[in-house]
Amino acid sequence: MALKLDPKYAKAYAKRGNIHYFLKKYHKAVEDYNNGLAIDPNNQECLEGRQKTQTAIYSSGPDEERAKRAMEDPEIRALMQDPRVVQVLKEAQENPTSLNAAMRDPFISQAIQKLIAAGVLGMK
Repeated sequence: MALKLDPKYAKAYAKRGNIHYFLKKYHKAVEDYNNGLAIDPNNQECLEGRQKTQTAIYSSGPDEERAKRAMEDPEIRALMQDPRVVQVLKEAQENPTSLNAAMRDPFISQAIQKLIAAGVLGMK
């Protein structure tokens, strides 16, 4: 509601990011924190929220429930069906080092990071 009234209210992004964090919707939490930081780069709540979310993403093990919920998100489903993402993921299974070159593409990089944050992809 606050963001509808004032889309430049960084604190509202921080609060919504916190909600997404506690719901384990990490991909949405990171997005909210980043949106808040785009408005106010020094917003402490967004900085801390993004850090704790990144820590949770990379330190937690496989979470099937989180991945299942993520697949209910239309944005995540769309990424998983995008031919560019599908091709990169297929190539990465056959040759993991190919992912390094693919990550130079801003769209692919953002998509892979979002899928990792959502719990659909994992890091080894």
